[in-house]
Amino acid sequence: MPFLQKKIKVYNLRDRLTFGKHQGETLQQIIDADPEYVEWMIENIPDFDLDAVTMDYFEDILNDRDEINFGDIIGIRAIRAILTTISS
Repeated sequence: MPFLQKKIKVYNLRDRLTFGKHQGETLQQIIDADPEYVEWMIENIPDFDLDAVTMDYFEDILNDRDEINFGDIIGIRAIRAILTTISS
């Protein structure tokens, strides 16, 4: 009997999601706006994976999120808030 394997979808930054609350958005848009959702997908959707470039980008965003705070805002959102405050 042949070994059956479930097909895994490997996403890149330009791929658009066809499901969920971010349906129609590119993975890069989702990583920038809601990295926790991508983290949730990686942990909870067995056939969801990221290519190497996308995983590096995602990890950079997570590292920024953990290192940069601006009040209650963290990560890339904190960077945007700081830049908006500076330019105002």
